Amino acid sequence: MGTLNCLCSPFVESFSTGDDRTFFLAHSKVKDYLTTNPDFYTEKTGNAKLGEICLTYLTQPAFKTPKTAVELKDERFHKKYPFLKYGAIFWYKHLEYLEEDRDRVFDEVYEFWKSKNFRICIQIQSLYAPYHFAQFISLFDIDIRFGDPLPGWFADHNDNGRSAAYTFHCFVKEWGYYLRSHPGHLTGCIFGVIGDREFCGGIAGEESVSVMLGTKLREIEGINGFVPAMGSPPVPTRRILCMRSGEAIGIASCIQKPREK
Repeated sequence: MGTLNCLCSPFVESFSTGDDRTFFLAHSKVKDYLTTNPDFYTEKTGNAKLGEICLTYLTQPAFKTPKTAVELKDERFHKKYPFLKYGAIFWYKHLEYLEEDRDRVFDEVYEFWKSKNFRICIQIQSLYAPYHFAQFISLFDIDIRFGDPLPGWFADHNDNGRSAAYTFHCFVKEWGYYLRSHPGHLTGCIFGVIGDREFCGGIAGEESVSVMLGTKLREIEGINGFVPAMGSPPVPTRRILCMRSGEAIGIASCIQKPREK
């Protein structure tokens, strides 16, 4: 931070809010010079380039290994990966500006969507930008909309994009409230019920098991674990209770070890 201030002062100023530091141009004339000079990126090309940088950062091997919410909130983790929070929250917003070479970047985004790296991206968003998973009500109609943290052009690019965007929309619709109330706890969500099973590295068939516990509230509240196979000891469960018009449906899921290959 000190280096940037030293190199760019007096054209760039900054202020701190907690552990975060925000930089801004000191005067509108600085922006005018940067946006009209052909030696610099335009606002669109600069945003698109920054989006690709975010995507490259998020897809590095270090983020393939699943992390707990406690690990992702650890200050030491963020000091080791200082760009992770920004990249995970804003990558798709910068890529909104992409106009050239969309075929190549689409393939990169699609592979990211299918990868285990996307899990950590979702966790970081739920921890530090929970509005990604919020419900929005329009002022002009009664439709309820949900956050859609993917580039706007992604769903319209081809059939894979439409399928991926639909799967993610279903995920946000079904599990957005859970992620807002349990930020970072991605393993509490049941994957693969709706949409493409490749989402987030195929987590549906790799790490989680789910069963329906029952439809009566007393039955559900009395269950603390279940036996996944005959002769196996009971395992702890995460209980999810959905209630409507006095009826209740309980679903429990547990984490199992990944299959050995």
